[in-house]
Amino acid sequence: FVLSRCACPGASADLPDRLLAPLRAVRNRFRAAARVWRGRARPVRRIAKHWAVMAALRVDVAPIAPAGAFARSLAGAARSMNEVRENVAAAALAGLIQPMLFNPLDSLKVRWQVSSSNGTMRAFAEGIFRREGLWRGFWRPGLLTNMLSVAVSQGMRLGLYPVCRDLVCVAADASQGIAAASSQQPRKTPGRMLAAGLAAGSAAYFVAAPGFLAKTRMQAAAELLVAPSGAAAIGAIASPAGGSITSYWRGCSPLVLRGALLTSGQMLGYDGTKTLAVSSLGCSDGPVLHVAAGIVAGVCAATLSAPADVLVTRFQCADASGRVHNSVFACAADVFRDGGAPAFFRGWTVSFSRFAPTFIVGGVIYEQARRALGLSYMS
Repeated sequence: FVLSRCACPGASADLPDRLLAPLRAVRNRFRAAARVWRGRARPVRRIAKHWAVMAALRVDVAPIAPAGAFARSLAGAARSMNEVRENVAAAALAGLIQPMLFNPLDSLKVRWQVSSSNGTMRAFAEGIFRREGLWRGFWRPGLLTNMLSVAVSQGMRLGLYPVCRDLVCVAADASQGIAAASSQQPRKTPGRMLAAGLAAGSAAYFVAAPGFLAKTRMQAAAELLVAPSGAAAIGAIASPAGGSITSYWRGCSPLVLRGALLTSGQMLGYDGTKTLAVSSLGCSDGPVLHVAAGIVAGVCAATLSAPADVLVTRFQCADASGRVHNSVFACAADVFRDGGAPAFFRGWTVSFSRFAPTFIVGGVIYEQARRALGLSYMS
């Protein structure tokens, strides 16, 4: 169809007439059918009997055919591949920089979750600082692995989120018989933002699962003192006692769930705050709004991901702590026996303290990187 539409202007001299003649005939028939549609406005059911492809691709059937409206809106909502690549690159750049600044908070959170300390978190952190110092106790554990893992996961979940969100909005509108013009912004709702965040976050964290497992093991090893180095902690994952290469996806289900919930909370807070501020409050989209949206995103992400975050740390580090669980459900039951429902929110303060500044810095870098690559602010 594309060849017939283009009439092969640059290849006419090279292609034999016996190939071009049928294509030209098909092109002429499509054009004739299109003239019939435009001139006589025949019902779609009569045209589609012989020209279904033409009706789907060339005719505006939105008033009478929801399927055609969905196809047309879907084509208008889909981002170009260049824009997707640039958005992924902007998100990955922000993800690479964030752990360089906030890895100490991540290390403190993991060490606090696997420790058996009954004191306050402040006393726990002060003890680590006195014994090991800032660099060895907080900054160094899992730093490089964390940077690479966050770059991969954030590049995918933030880079693909606008596409997932627009497709979810288009599909939801089409299911309700609503046909939005391709020039209009998608009708965003909290439920659709959550669904898009779940889709983008689960895919991103599944791909980055081995890196996050290695990062968690390296940070937990600093507290449990079970490995002399980070490399030994990573190597122990796929050792004969630990299993095969698939052991690098140990705890993958709670990690993917955590990533999906974290992304849903982050994008609901970030995208929802920006949408509300711009459309309802008349605020201008800029760095000040990005900072405010990052704070709200930190609250939502820390709250939604807290239970899964605790399960990820406990399950992935169970053999190192001497409490091996056969399943995630057994791990959850063990956590509940230890401290009840509040135990699933252990480390929420540290998570929020890490998420809020991370999302503020990362959001500003991400938005400015989009501008530098020729894109507008995320909308």
